[in-house]
Amino acid sequence: MAEKSLHSICKWTFNPGKGGFVPGDMRPEWGGGFGTPEMIELVAKKIRPRLPDNIELGIEMHYDAEVDDDNAAAVADALVDNKLHLAMITPGAHNHFAYGRIASSCARCAKQRGNKVPRIPSPDPDDTYVGALKANCGSASGKIGNGRAVVEMQTACATVRVELQEVIGAMPHTKLYGAEEFNNYRSCFFAFDYTVEENFSLLRWLQEYFLKPGLGVRVLAPADRIDNLNIPADLYRKLRSVHFGIAEISGNNSNVLIETGVLKGLDRPVVLLKRRDSKEKVPFDIDGDYRIEYLMEKRAGKTKFVWLQEEMDKAMAAVFEMAPRLREAAKWPQACGA
Repeated sequence: MAEKSLHSICKWTFNPGKGGFVPGDMRPEWGGGFGTPEMIELVAKKIRPRLPDNIELGIEMHYDAEVDDDNAAAVADALVDNKLHLAMITPGAHNHFAYGRIASSCARCAKQRGNKVPRIPSPDPDDTYVGALKANCGSASGKIGNGRAVVEMQTACATVRVELQEVIGAMPHTKLYGAEEFNNYRSCFFAFDYTVEENFSLLRWLQEYFLKPGLGVRVLAPADRIDNLNIPADLYRKLRSVHFGIAEISGNNSNVLIETGVLKGLDRPVVLLKRRDSKEKVPFDIDGDYRIEYLMEKRAGKTKFVWLQEEMDKAMAAVFEMAPRLREAAKWPQACGA
């Protein structure tokens, strides 16, 4: 006999014969009186008999879209009566988003949709739902539809809500916009990979370059100085305060790319720097942006950046045109001749 094989099916599986996902209301006749219990019965009568004997079927459901407090008892009864497993229960995201985004377990989203957020009872053995099942289930083993079926559904949905709140709490609520946060003096943020020693030489080169009387720009870099022991907070404060950014992207360092994205989201001009000998492919989202490709030479313990100054002069002429707040800001007091 073939080895037992577990498979699952959901309401979304029923398509017009061409495969792929379909809207939940693609069959109008399935509305109204044709609910999840009826779908479970349909699977048991029409689909299971066509499958090999070694296949055990389970039903996948979307909480709030196909099962909730109002029909949980009827759904559990249908599972028991038709000897089908509860294979999986997930938030009913597909009704509101293309795929995969948690929606229906979020109270705020549900309120916006005008939906009632279902009550999630604690998994109490004396719960009325469980009590309603006992008469049907008995103590027969091998049936997922025993008294724990509804408890599992309720617990799973409660867990999703808790996990969602944990995710929300862990996400940084970063304030990106706010013109009032610009520095009073000209400044730029330099994003670079701290693990590459040559980048510190590049930092010093940029600091000296921007000391020129015509520029008077202070270069801010977390690796050079921190003003707050809360490093992420200090980082975002610096990103918000500068007039433009420079990003060394030769190694596609993830932190550099994130900082570049934040600067672009703040509508700050960003000058990209890339070593000409780098074999890394520039990410698609910024591949079309202007960038300076430079050479670096070492001799007698000194590092020289070839053609970088000429290219930076051209780039900064464009930056000053793009950033009026930079033109209006005072030169950094420590710049020569400022």
